[in-house]
Amino acid sequence: MIFEEYIPNNRQAFIDKVDDIAAKLLIDPDWLMAVMYFESRLNPQAKNKNSTAVGLIQFVESTAQSLGTSTAALLKMNNLQQLDYVYKYFKRYEKDLRSFGDCYLAVFWPGALNQPDSYKIGGAKVANSNAIFDLDKNGQITKGEVLAYVYDWVKQRSGYTFPEAVVYAPVLEEAKKKSRRKTKVILLSALAIAALGYYGYKNRKKLGF
Repeated sequence: MIFEEYIPNNRQAFIDKVDDIAAKLLIDPDWLMAVMYFESRLNPQAKNKNSTAVGLIQFVESTAQSLGTSTAALLKMNNLQQLDYVYKYFKRYEKDLRSFGDCYLAVFWPGALNQPDSYKIGGAKVANSNAIFDLDKNGQITKGEVLAYVYDWVKQRSGYTFPEAVVYAPVLEEAKKKSRRKTKVILLSALAIAALGYYGYKNRKKLGF
């Protein structure tokens, strides 16, 4: 199971429980492990400093309450206890979980499930708060960008490539190219402005400054 070496305690019991949850949801246990490692590094006491999100899959307060608990209660649970709520959460989306990407979207932005890769996630505020997903740096993130990032992230950190990841490799590369082109244009524009400013300064008398 990927990332199992990072389980902080109750390792074998945790692995067994993840296997059990995955079997109930009819999904690959590696999908769950990858989501939890991405979100919290498998730390049930992980807290997001910018929101109410806590725990293995970063439950926000409203989500915790909808599951019959609270973020305060979740933080008091160990990793095995918290897995019960991980299961309850994913149970809501079990018919839509066909890949690791679907599992991640169920946590990050459920509205993107079953949408095309061009689906826009939120607006500029969401993009600013999740800048790692704005691969082409255009102030807007898409489902395809999010999936391209997380699939590559898992590959880089585990050495494992989910089969469907090959679909998103070109998305990542194209976004990086766009970002590099944009950076180059900005740099050239800045140099041009600086050159004009220098020219104006050197020739201020001729120009009547």
